[in-house]
Amino acid sequence: MCDGAKRLSVNFNVICQPVETTGHEIRSPILFSQSALNGHILKPGKIDNPISMIWPAFVFLAGPFPFIGNPGIAVGISSLESPLWWMLYALVIFQFYRFRKVKFLRDPAILFTLIFLAGEIAFSSLVEVNLGTSFRHRSILLIPLVFLYVRLAQRASEIKGDADRSGS
Repeated sequence: MCDGAKRLSVNFNVICQPVETTGHEIRSPILFSQSALNGHILKPGKIDNPISMIWPAFVFLAGPFPFIGNPGIAVGISSLESPLWWMLYALVIFQFYRFRKVKFLRDPAILFTLIFLAGEIAFSSLVEVNLGTSFRHRSILLIPLVFLYVRLAQRASEIKGDADRSGS
């Protein structure tokens, strides 16, 4: 432990950071939440442990969660947007399911978009430590997700049109 710092609860780790004051070094505790859904400080994943990236990626994509805990008024208001993101994710996943027989991975635009999304999510799960920053950076995913939704439908209609022309 740091100089007199006490462990507050099971959900928090105390990490001591040196603070220099007039020639003396004082170790001050900084608290990091391990598993908070709506905590202001998020614990990022580690690049040497890819499994540790799953939870931060989930919190990046789905959080902040409305009506869970007492995160404060700003996070509470911003969490009301999360269900809209959940619906967008559901629509894109449904579009993949709906056109699962279409060989969409052969389309370079879809493949590039999926690689971009995977890279953005992995990067965010590694470096996002602030809920507000994470919330703002999630908006980067909006255009690729809408593009995927539209392109999958377009690709399916192209293949259906090709099948109709070759069948008649």
